[in-house]
Amino acid sequence: VMMADAVEAVSRTLVDKTEENITKVVNNIIDGQLQDGRYANADITFKDIATVKKVFIEMLTNIYHSRIAYPKLKQEERKSTLKSRNMTQKAITIKDLAEKLNISVSTVSRALKDNPEISQQTRKTVQALAKELGYKPNPIAVALKTHKSNTIGVVVPQIVNTFFATVVKKIEDVADKYGYNVLVASSNETFEKEKKNIDIFLANRCDGIILSISKATTSYEHIKQIQDMGVPLVLFDRTAKELDVSKVVADDADAAFKIVQHLIHGGARRIALLTGPEQLSIGKNRMKGYLKAMTLNKLEINTDYIVRCEDFSVKAAKEATQRLLNMKNMPDAIFGINDDMAIGAIEAIKEKGLKIPEEVAVFGFSNSKRSRYMTPSVSTINQFPEKIGETAAELLFEQILDAKHAQIREEVINSELIVRESSDRSFMQ
Repeated sequence: VMMADAVEAVSRTLVDKTEENITKVVNNIIDGQLQDGRYANADITFKDIATVKKVFIEMLTNIYHSRIAYPKLKQEERKSTLKSRNMTQKAITIKDLAEKLNISVSTVSRALKDNPEISQQTRKTVQALAKELGYKPNPIAVALKTHKSNTIGVVVPQIVNTFFATVVKKIEDVADKYGYNVLVASSNETFEKEKKNIDIFLANRCDGIILSISKATTSYEHIKQIQDMGVPLVLFDRTAKELDVSKVVADDADAAFKIVQHLIHGGARRIALLTGPEQLSIGKNRMKGYLKAMTLNKLEINTDYIVRCEDFSVKAAKEATQRLLNMKNMPDAIFGINDDMAIGAIEAIKEKGLKIPEEVAVFGFSNSKRSRYMTPSVSTINQFPEKIGETAAELLFEQILDAKHAQIREEVINSELIVRESSDRSFMQ
């Protein structure tokens, strides 16, 4: 858990640091985590701390050399380094093979494809020379000629997020089945990076794109561009009603309704909702479920209890919860629309000296790894990311392989309530 907490801080900090400062960066991050008391209840030894620091120092040093130090080499040094690694060798083309064998380019091309119109001896000769010289087809050239790259692109808001990582893994499994490669990119929750990733995928002639929208995306022209170019597209999890494309989503409204019902059955009456940017469908749908349950149970809907955070982070949720707990009539339960927000709420409640779930119950969403190992463990929703990834990939390949009969549709994946310590009040009844 300590290592997971540090990943985001590490990735933000590294880019502005030199190699000499890496140890200092790691020490500051880990020591800061210990000082803020978030692991006060954990049995952490000095050996544990030393191990975590060692792992991060090694990781950062490797990243520094591969992504930061190397690009800063002088041009001549760079050429020398590349040459020593045999990376400067000019790529062999079909034209090179044709010149060496004194035959036409078209003959070489057909021989490489094992075309029976070319004599067996010529095919063997061409293929042997291609192997000897290390000839590899240019994927972009092949894509231009065949209008197929056998590659799909996937853009997610955060690649380190358990939910998105699981979705991507399942997409790759399905793509393997169809003989396709997968390019994966993270928008890091920014509109600019999301647009850039899509532009790169389109420039590389990806045969289809699977996308989950970033929290900062409010304009959809870059997504409509994908449709205008006739490139198959599927959205998952974070979608937008303005876009008429195939989508795969969890039954957010129903899951949120079940969460609030669970909290009410446990005795909660003043239930707060921590939500995120208003343009995202997940926030809208989960709020619908919250409002439906409150109305059905004839409970007051206090707008002061509905807090819209600028993002889905632990920090934003913690600050929002601190404000809620300072209210004269504070909530007796908090529903965060993702696990990080629930964790932020738990941190604020602990700092206030309140008991969880006796005084304030907490429920999250997404079943992240971190939610399982918190103290208390976080009640959450299993969205079945494997099923979401598989369904999104199958929808995309329907469009790629049978565009004539493929139809735009929305697939809804049922969710599962997971009750853990943060909301389980059964021992009180």
